Amino acid sequence: MVSRKILWQKTMLYDKKITQLKTREGAFIANLNVEIADTQEKREMGLKFRNSFGEVDGMFFVFSVEDSHGFWMKDTSIPLDLIFFNSDKKVVDIFKNMSVFSEETRYPKLPCLFVLEVEAGFCEKYGVVEGCTFDY
Repeated sequence: MVSRKILWQKTMLYDKKITQLKTREGAFIANLNVEIADTQEKREMGLKFRNSFGEVDGMFFVFSVEDSHGFWMKDTSIPLDLIFFNSDKKVVDIFKNMSVFSEETRYPKLPCLFVLEVEAGFCEKYGVVEGCTFDY
């Protein structure tokens, strides 16, 4: 079963894009190379079964409806920060250093339309806080 999941990950193609994070005041924070998870299948796979991830790489989840979308770390071996954005592209919640392989589903405190997964420690290092924005 594991080999099938790994094969699925290798054949899953994500569109890639550069996304820019900004402070509440609009000042530049960082450019990120993101893979876009904009279908149910891509969102379900996410970063499962990956062994490495770059400091300025990310997975950008795009939903069709703003809602309280839950996330877990099942089958994810890379510690991550999760950044939740509303439809105005503002950070509404952040989960720092999510526990690898955890099956606990966590929900943002406010509805979101976008979620950005980045390497654990990214938010602390770059000063990402609630109210920051992104260009997509």
